Amino acid sequence: MARPKKLDTPTKEHFVGFWISEELYQIVLTEAKKAGLSQSAYWRSLAANQEIRQQPVLIHNVDAIITELRQINKLGSNLNQIARYFNENGLMTNSLAKELQETLHTLQDSCGRLDRAVEKEYGNS
Repeated sequence: MARPKKLDTPTKEHFVGFWISEELYQIVLTEAKKAGLSQSAYWRSLAANQEIRQQPVLIHNVDAIITELRQINKLGSNLNQIARYFNENGLMTNSLAKELQETLHTLQDSCGRLDRAVEKEYGNS
């Protein structure tokens, strides 16, 4: 099956230019960059009162972040197994309470390391 043809976009026939302050210009540059739009596309979206969405932050291949995410995933699996045990009317034992407490502390530590690694990579924004 053939791919449907793209609709022709309307041609841009008029140029509109105006002066803005340096402060507003920097804001527009920043917001356009966050949205992944050119300045012109950003201004057109504003003029048409369209919703402007920021692009999601892409995670680079940072070993520290990937390692911590894997650790958190494993800890989540452990917590799911413990929850399943309790949902099946399992009894709380001292060894299980200790394992649960250790898992939660490890999860908290791992989340802290992940937070620091993300802050180091992307800054505090």
